[in-house]
Amino acid sequence: MSNLPATSLPPGPKGLPFVGSLLEFQRRPLKFFRELERSYGGMTTVMVGKRPVLFCFRPEHIRYFLVEHPRNFIKPGTATGAGLKLFLGDGLLTIDGEQHRQQRRLVQPAFHKHRVDSYATTMTRYAQEMLDSWRPGSVVNMASEMQYLTLRIITKTLFDVDSIEQTKQLGHAFDVVISNGPQRTSLMGIFTPSPSLSAQREQEKETQVIDTFIYGLIEQRRRADHDTGDVLSMLLAAQKDEAGQCRINRSTIMC
Repeated sequence: MSNLPATSLPPGPKGLPFVGSLLEFQRRPLKFFRELERSYGGMTTVMVGKRPVLFCFRPEHIRYFLVEHPRNFIKPGTATGAGLKLFLGDGLLTIDGEQHRQQRRLVQPAFHKHRVDSYATTMTRYAQEMLDSWRPGSVVNMASEMQYLTLRIITKTLFDVDSIEQTKQLGHAFDVVISNGPQRTSLMGIFTPSPSLSAQREQEKETQVIDTFIYGLIEQRRRADHDTGDVLSMLLAAQKDEAGQCRINRSTIMC
């Protein structure tokens, strides 16, 4: 978010009084974004209530904001939602400024070429295994298949774990935690209703499942004290204090 004067903002839809374009966005978000790009080009301003929100659709704009001049912009509190921050803690998705830069430097080695090459090999192999499991003429639920593929890739590259049972268990836990997060917000900062008491209890239960998995692996890697080629091993090696004690936690892993 940048504090530009209103006269510097590009044109966009006028929207309704007081609510701006909120209703249109809530009804058909994907169609709304496509029509914005078709009607106004690479950059447009949308009113969210009385607040102007700038949308950029060109790769060069994204590079300008995130790569060339990231320090000129701040991440608003609604970017991830209060509920997501409660679960993720202070990870890359929910922090900003100097704290974000320090955390980013910590995980940067995970994206060096030799690491990325190994991730690509895993992604290709798992994707091919998924395709090989399909049978001609069968009906495939693409949402479920892609979710499972993504989780397999994540658990392998992050934790060097390839367990069908654990992948499904973690997938269910993440679904519950994210969908039941209190005061969830959308991309435009629209708050959705808080979950019921039973949903909150289920969220706490599944959060414990995730914590048990992550902290158990952290303890295993710490005892092993060698690089197994996954992101967790790299983080454990990088984040140690002067006494040699690991200070890593869920917030770091779930960045």
